Amino acid sequence: MELTSVVCLANSKKQGGNCFAGIELDDGWPAGWVRPIGRGSGHGVSVRERQLADGREPRPLDVISIALSGPAPWGHQGENWDLDPSVAWEKIGTWAYDDLDALVDPPDALWTDAESSSVGTRDRVPVECLVPAGESIHLIRPGQAELRVARNPYSRTGEIEVRVSFEYAEAHHLIKVSDPIYKDWYLREGIGTYELPETYLTVSLAEPWAHTPGDPQYSYIVAAAIIEPDGLPGASR
Repeated sequence: MELTSVVCLANSKKQGGNCFAGIELDDGWPAGWVRPIGRGSGHGVSVRERQLADGREPRPLDVISIALSGPAPWGHQGENWDLDPSVAWEKIGTWAYDDLDALVDPPDALWTDAESSSVGTRDRVPVECLVPAGESIHLIRPGQAELRVARNPYSRTGEIEVRVSFEYAEAHHLIKVSDPIYKDWYLREGIGTYELPETYLTVSLAEPWAHTPGDPQYSYIVAAAIIEPDGLPGASR
């Protein structure tokens, strides 16, 4: 077991808990991505496992002390680490928004084999194109970003979804938002388009999924965190 300090850059919803991820600090310097995985199904981190000493949830830019028991890459997610749940998480600081550029890790493209789904643009990668133990999460500064709240025309229940549209490396992306704070906020705001003039995105390549058994499997690209100057939805508008 080792204690490590991690700048929280995502605490998003996923099956079996939350996907918490951030960049480890080594004597205050960025050292690489860490995605702790819990003991439950789906590799998610449970409420009990991620709860801070004061009862709060970790939020982006919180610096958290976490106990890890060793690297545990799974499939294409090379950043995974086994979590030691016997040690409670503790907030020990805050990373400044103005210093986020130091944590940006700009890839040449967001997964070059990305394809478009029926409701997204360059938002998924076929499972056969995934790189074993590869890079599955990035903090980026996108161009022309905006949130779109719209009804999914293919949903039998008329589900309303929140997606973020942006430009990156001369490519357009429209991907689903899994950041719970932003998703819930903009669902309440209602159907429409909302600009994000000053924002960073944590984009993550989720675990493979198929709509029905026997269908082709894809890993979907999601916005696991949206980070604006004041840390709140609508702060840049």
